[in-house]
Amino acid sequence: MSDIVEVLVHWQAGRTVRQIVRTTGVARNTVRKYLAAAEKAGLKREPVLSKSELTAWVSKSCPELDGEIRTDFWTELRGLHDEIAEALKHSTMATVWQRLHDAGRVRCSVITFRRFVRRVVREGDPARITVIRPPAAMGEVAEVDFGVLGMWVDPVTQVRRRLWLFLMVLAASRHMYIRPVWKLDLKTWIRCHVEAFEFFGAVPMRIVLDNLKDGVMKASLYDPKFNRTYAEMAQFYGTLLDPCRLEKPRDKPVVERNVPYARDSFWSGRHFGSFDAILRAAPIWCMETAGSRVHRTTRQRPLDLFELERKLMLPLPAGRYETVSWHKVKVPRDIHINVRAALYSVPWRYQSQWLQACLRDKTVEVFDGEELVKTHIRVPAGQRQTDWADYPQEKAAFFVRNAPWCRKYAEHIGPNTTLVVASLLEDGAIHHLRQAQAILRLADVYPVERMEAACRVAALTDGQFMTVRNLLSSGRDQLDVAVIHERANTAPAFLHGPEVVLAGGIR
Repeated sequence: MSDIVEVLVHWQAGRTVRQIVRTTGVARNTVRKYLAAAEKAGLKREPVLSKSELTAWVSKSCPELDGEIRTDFWTELRGLHDEIAEALKHSTMATVWQRLHDAGRVRCSVITFRRFVRRVVREGDPARITVIRPPAAMGEVAEVDFGVLGMWVDPVTQVRRRLWLFLMVLAASRHMYIRPVWKLDLKTWIRCHVEAFEFFGAVPMRIVLDNLKDGVMKASLYDPKFNRTYAEMAQFYGTLLDPCRLEKPRDKPVVERNVPYARDSFWSGRHFGSFDAILRAAPIWCMETAGSRVHRTTRQRPLDLFELERKLMLPLPAGRYETVSWHKVKVPRDIHINVRAALYSVPWRYQSQWLQACLRDKTVEVFDGEELVKTHIRVPAGQRQTDWADYPQEKAAFFVRNAPWCRKYAEHIGPNTTLVVASLLEDGAIHHLRQAQAILRLADVYPVERMEAACRVAALTDGQFMTVRNLLSSGRDQLDVAVIHERANTAPAFLHGPEVVLAGGIR
């Protein structure tokens, strides 16, 4: 605009084109273009206008000059105004220009097209207005994010891998914590938060984050669904979670701007001998470089402001948060849920239902909503943890009532029962274990005194389950031992003795 007005000022002063070119340094053809457009729009040499008046006249009466756009090009583009505005909702300016230019509908260059879009099409677009947020209050807000740190070649293995970066930046003081990481998973996300709080020695009142799945399961402005583990961590530290609007990274501008700064200042051009060396260097850089510089927005050192901010932040709790992970599991017919390739039993009444398993460092807790239904000691992948009490009693009785259980239960009944059961279990045969279990089940029907009497008699004979059962069912366990043997010896089958029978004496 200043060049256009300068040319018109010289022209109204009566100077020729050659003189204007020599004085202003503007090309001859450009000067002729300016003057032709001005005369066509009605500008005269008289009356002479001031620079401010000429500027207002050009903007109002001859906008074609403002932006160095030819009149015929502007006419073409104004006729396509609505079509261009609709196309820009889906494509870039360069793409829209290319399609119109290839179709022969516009003749201008892409630079002219861009000027037209900026000056005319988007002149009144409220979406292009940037609202400067009020400065954050001390101790109120911290912004977190993951970003790419760079590629690192392990000097030992010569393996080239991408290294990521976790950042937490306090919005008021601009003091930050960074941690290089290999994985962007939930466990890393939680651990980085815990380490950041310990680095600051305090907790911000609110955390602003992206809608990544490790933090937010369902993005919503009014009712976001947080990852259960992440929500429990925030509750443990007493802080609030504030996710950005969907696809609006400018809602956390402080941390977004510090990702390239950390990548350039901490990482670029430096060489580390190991990943541990990178981890050790990160907090040192946060204190000595990032924290000690004069920030260009606050015009103060972040460490100086942090000394004031830390007093207004939340204190750290007494203990450290234990990282847990939640898994949605369905109970199969064998009532063993699968959590990280390890199997854990749950009560049989939850068969075919969906439960939530909380995996801790040493235990696994199973919940039905908010109700804790089972707790197991954690086992390695590929192993199984079974509580036989989770099965129906009749389904798992054989596995629950093993040899040690039978011996211990028999001791509660009496010494005779203990003797019979112990003799059955001497050889470890499965059918003898079943007999021992069957004898002990008789204690649910008969009193202890009769069980002891029957086992006393059975111990003097074969000590089998059938003997104990027959004695109890016939009532002979209540007779004297001598009488029981006498009646057995006078049975008709042995009336003449075995010698007579074998000699054919019985007719």
